[in-house]
Amino acid sequence: MFFDFNTHNWTILINTLGTFYSLYLLCQKSGKFMLGSNKQWLGWLLVIFTTYYVGDRPVWMYADSRLYSEMFMLVQRGEWEAQTTLETEWMWVWLQDVFIENSTCTRWFLAIMCIYAGGIAFAAWRWTRRHFTMAIMFAFLSFSFWSYSNNGIRQGMAASLVIAGLACVTPEVRHNWLKLLPCIVLCILGFGTHNAMLLLFMAGLAAFFVQNRKLAYYVWFVCLLLSPLSQLFQGVAGDLISDERMAHYVASEDAELFNRTGWRWDFILYSSVPVVLGYYIEFKRKVKDWTYNFIMSCYLYTNAAWMLINAVPYSNRYAYISWCLYPFLLAYPLANIRFAKRQSVLAAVFLIGCMIFNALF
Repeated sequence: MFFDFNTHNWTILINTLGTFYSLYLLCQKSGKFMLGSNKQWLGWLLVIFTTYYVGDRPVWMYADSRLYSEMFMLVQRGEWEAQTTLETEWMWVWLQDVFIENSTCTRWFLAIMCIYAGGIAFAAWRWTRRHFTMAIMFAFLSFSFWSYSNNGIRQGMAASLVIAGLACVTPEVRHNWLKLLPCIVLCILGFGTHNAMLLLFMAGLAAFFVQNRKLAYYVWFVCLLLSPLSQLFQGVAGDLISDERMAHYVASEDAELFNRTGWRWDFILYSSVPVVLGYYIEFKRKVKDWTYNFIMSCYLYTNAAWMLINAVPYSNRYAYISWCLYPFLLAYPLANIRFAKRQSVLAAVFLIGCMIFNALF
């Protein structure tokens, strides 16, 4: 690598870029709406750099990355049999086997990162093309981006594939069902990588076919009221995600394994930000935007399901099924919908808020 991989290097770099970009947004004299950006190449440059920098990391770095690399090399040396317990995650097993037989663990990680960052970039390009760089900044500064590029890499890769599939959905597909084929293929690849993504796919189906704009908000609010009782729903968590380590997290009684357990009010507060913003835009400002409502409904249904089990240890892994859409729910309305004065200033505030939240949590 052209300089050593280090968490602090990445944190300093992305926060520096985020600060400068926030200043750029603050200086825009755009009146009531944001100026269209002609600097999309900056976003693509950041995507390429991040993909290589994180994907080419040392194989012994960090939790899941270290675990997967050890398993990879044991199988490659013939000291351990390949995984046979992930029949439903055939895409993950297939990609792993291809690199075990023909390449190295480092290149395997790089391929995973290409899919992870590539799916995010594709969705940002589809949904916020005029402000692609801003959407990428939101995505890379989001609370979960770093974690799922290094730790929950299988779930991150799966979520990115499903997000890319959802980005292919437009109102026009109702008149030409063949246009849904890319979405279906990408979603199948996604839950073929991690079967928890079936929940996001089902949320996408509900969002596409159910036309009641308020229903998803009602579902989310009811689950919010029930969330303090989330320990009662803990038993379904092991069925939601088949990963053996997740089943261990649910079953374990050893509190020393976890940094924090119990009802996660901080995660709920974090999850509420795009919901409050969406409710304001859709019902207070009475803005009708089919794509925004579609993305928001996907988020509301999946986040509502997480709130019912948010007391489960390491519940952030369940929350990520909805949080993977979080940056797009901030970037899309700022880029495409007129709802506030000086939206460029609001975008800068949200970016700074993301950096502060990352620093605190």
